[in-house]
Amino acid sequence: MAKILVVDDDKKIVLLVKSLLEKEGYETIEAYSGKMALDILQDSEPDLILLDVMMPEMDGMETCRRIKGKDNTRSIPVIVLTAKKDVSDKIAGLEAGANDYIVKPFNPDELLARIKAQLRIKFLEDELLKKEKVETIAKMVISIAHEINNPLTVVVGGLEILLTKKENFDEDTVEKLEAVLNGALRIRDVVAKMTKINTPVDAEYARGKKMIDIWKSE
Repeated sequence: MAKILVVDDDKKIVLLVKSLLEKEGYETIEAYSGKMALDILQDSEPDLILLDVMMPEMDGMETCRRIKGKDNTRSIPVIVLTAKKDVSDKIAGLEAGANDYIVKPFNPDELLARIKAQLRIKFLEDELLKKEKVETIAKMVISIAHEINNPLTVVVGGLEILLTKKENFDEDTVEKLEAVLNGALRIRDVVAKMTKINTPVDAEYARGKKMIDIWKSE
């Protein structure tokens, strides 16, 4: 189920919203200031943020601008919760990057409906990005495969010709030629597998970086 970050300096509001969301099966994270919310976002990536506007030190508008100003958080939908009812306030919230705007006191059913709508949009956007990522990888792999296969065919062909004349080489040289040929054939297998991948599977590489597990991908 989706994870939602609830940001409000009023702990009673946070507990109220938290209770409402958890009854619907959502996982919640609590923050009581804009700064605390930004700190949480450094280590956690919620699926949606419910953000109060009137908070001390850093208000919701500035918090929203900072969230939407970073590459790793700008795609997270933000629903602003505020007691301000003026149209100008709503416009200010949307201009700050908020995806939706709800006035307090809010109707629980309306809040849940707005949350579901934003999560549905985010899911569709995520699926589109995944599709675009796969298509980009596919194009890159085909280009790489083409560039590798041409010289690789020459290498494999040359080694196979040499090994038809084993009698002209000593045993150690033959073993080395066979090892090089096996290595070249392994590269050919990897390239062939890469061109058939439709669903990439990530694997841990090093220092938090990931790579595509070619053999687990489909």
